[in-house]
Amino acid sequence: MALIKCSECGKEISDKAEKCVHCGCPVELTKAKCPNCGFERSPEDQECPKCGIIYSKFETVAAKKRTAEQIPPKQSTLAEQTPPKQSMLTKRINIDKYVLPIVGVLTCAWILIYVFSDPAIDKTDKHQANITPVQNISDEIKESAIYEIKRNPMVKDAAIVQDGKDIRLAIIVGYATSERKAKELGDGFMRLVKGLSGDKFPGKEIGTGEYDYMIGVYYPDKKRVALGAKVRSSPHITW
Repeated sequence: MALIKCSECGKEISDKAEKCVHCGCPVELTKAKCPNCGFERSPEDQECPKCGIIYSKFETVAAKKRTAEQIPPKQSTLAEQTPPKQSMLTKRINIDKYVLPIVGVLTCAWILIYVFSDPAIDKTDKHQANITPVQNISDEIKESAIYEIKRNPMVKDAAIVQDGKDIRLAIIVGYATSERKAKELGDGFMRLVKGLSGDKFPGKEIGTGEYDYMIGVYYPDKKRVALGAKVRSSPHITW
């Protein structure tokens, strides 16, 4: 039996355990793998027994490449809060791994909640909403809101998807995040987006507005922690 460090909390655990006894992160995500071929390796190995690369040299080259790909944030008022742009490969990985599955889940859940949970919405309201011009949230506002929520150390990633008057939000959090904390993060993210998008600015309550919102909070393995919705006529989130 060997001791390895948990990739989530950094504490030592047995490599035979199924998950970290400290934070609950699956050990499968912690085991060291070759960055070139993915072969599972021992922490003491200096080179991959399968493809033969030397780990220290490979990581140095990869670090230089990541540094060269990073673009410093612009110095405008809004762009000061925008993080450096990700490489196309990183964006593709994030979309394939997190955003696409989340969008599918949220779309199905949103249809059920929107149609059945709020009796105050009738056909007249929906018809009026369809003929009302829709203001799309700009990419700069989305990036700014995502950057702000990711400043919280519990948040690993976030996404915003708009479809007309429907705005779907998603957050990826660490395994140590409780359901209560996940709801607090979801509430904060919705307030950020609502305040920056030109919708009615939130006060003590999030308040009514021009958009219908859906917020989902998930662990990195796509397990749902919390799911909530707020229709435009409601002042708060229904979890």
